[in-house]
Amino acid sequence: MSRQIAAVALDDIHIAIEGPLGLLAQQFCIDWRLGFTTSFYTYFPENVALRMPVPQQWSYGYLRWFRTAAACTLVQTPSLRDDLTERSFTRLGLWSRGVDDARFRPNSKTQFKNLPGLHLLYVGHLAAEKNVEAFLNLNVAGTRIVVGDGPDCLPADAQTSGCGVPGVSSWRGTE
Repeated sequence: MSRQIAAVALDDIHIAIEGPLGLLAQQFCIDWRLGFTTSFYTYFPENVALRMPVPQQWSYGYLRWFRTAAACTLVQTPSLRDDLTERSFTRLGLWSRGVDDARFRPNSKTQFKNLPGLHLLYVGHLAAEKNVEAFLNLNVAGTRIVVGDGPDCLPADAQTSGCGVPGVSSWRGTE
């Protein structure tokens, strides 16, 4: 991997993951004095703790260590930045994420036009730490629509009602 990165002759690099490939990229950047950024997308330590007996402080310790040499760790919201600051993360920057207008083309051919009432939409990662159930249980009249994928979503061939949540359908691609 080092040869592949070196061949591109980058000025900076963004490392999106902390796993084995991220570690290799991080070490390359440190060895070659190449600046890099990282990002923090979700509450991974909480997600891990919900699924296995790993203390959150261990996961946060690793994630903090991984980012110590980064020029900046990008986060999507001020509240996430504040949470990570309280956990001793440093050099945090805000990074808004856009919409792919090649795939998102609202028009009259919507899957939702015949659904009753107000349409309440959740778009995001389907994992325990996102608490999608709270959205589904809101005491508000209307149709709840959940769009996303993740560990709490069943494989398409194994599901009858969607992503393991009654009344939620599953669509793929541009549907």
